[in-house]
Amino acid sequence: MKYSIGTPSFNVMAVADTGSDVIWLQCQPCEKCYKHIDPVFDPSKSKTYKNAPCSSQACKLIKNNSCKNGPEESRCQYKVSYDDGSISIGDVAFETLTLGTNATNFHVDNIIFGCGHNNNGIFQPKSTGIVGLGNGPSSLTSQLGAAIDNKFSYCLTPESNIPSLLNFGEKAVVFGPGTVSTPLASGRSPTYYYLTLKGMTVAGKRLDFETKVDPIGNTGNIIIDSGTTLSFLSADFYNRLESLVAAQIKSERVTDPKILRPPIKLCYKSSTSTLKAPPITVHFDGADIVLNQLNTFFKFGDGKGKLCPLSQLNVVSCNHIISIIAYALLIQYS
Repeated sequence: MKYSIGTPSFNVMAVADTGSDVIWLQCQPCEKCYKHIDPVFDPSKSKTYKNAPCSSQACKLIKNNSCKNGPEESRCQYKVSYDDGSISIGDVAFETLTLGTNATNFHVDNIIFGCGHNNNGIFQPKSTGIVGLGNGPSSLTSQLGAAIDNKFSYCLTPESNIPSLLNFGEKAVVFGPGTVSTPLASGRSPTYYYLTLKGMTVAGKRLDFETKVDPIGNTGNIIIDSGTTLSFLSADFYNRLESLVAAQIKSERVTDPKILRPPIKLCYKSSTSTLKAPPITVHFDGADIVLNQLNTFFKFGDGKGKLCPLSQLNVVSCNHIISIIAYALLIQYS
């Protein structure tokens, strides 16, 4: 997503992530920064940049914070890590942030963000940081709060030449024919957006998604996360789902371990025009969503037409991540 920060404004391209809370970008001086295309933000050149003291409420909002002594009051520092091993470490600060186009700019003063001086991991060269859109108090959506009526929506497209959309406030409302709604459910983490998955149907055969009863009454059993490309399902459920999907596809299945690397299991030697994958109906609490081939399969491998489904077997948590519904669908959070 595009935004600008500081005074004068500094343009930033970052990854929007509903699975994390902290807003951060690479900053000068860089102790260890990953390579990216655009210039690095220099806070010393912004009139509105302010470091957050350790005693500030802003510091307390950051989950993993620490203090760094300096010539003035101790500065608050953050450390954020991701499941793929990527990390960002730097100063917690306040800054002016601008969203929107030149015609409809929306300025927000004193946004709490991380000025990252030590950033390492699997980050895209076109991106200079992460915009946390999670449910926790330090995320962009939580900080904007009432200003956007606690609403945002996005539509992520699978084609690089078609822009994805991210809207806030009134423009985020999703309506019209085919619109369905499922309530956000309670879960163990304050960051994640939980849903209640009831099951999936393939070719008229329904699989119930059975989970253990949470001892403290949480109803969410799956996470929706824009920052996770593939979908994570429990091994038992995935195996049953794979069998139903595979039974409906007549294309040649790929079994070569040199091509079929974990965690990908279901793969076909077929182009997008010849593969015929069955629709998968996902049953949430109060809403059914039909996923077509565009939503469930993606190009994979050496560019010779091999395709693999957006499903993974490897599961390391009882709260499983699902991002399969993000592609080419318009999703509203409120």
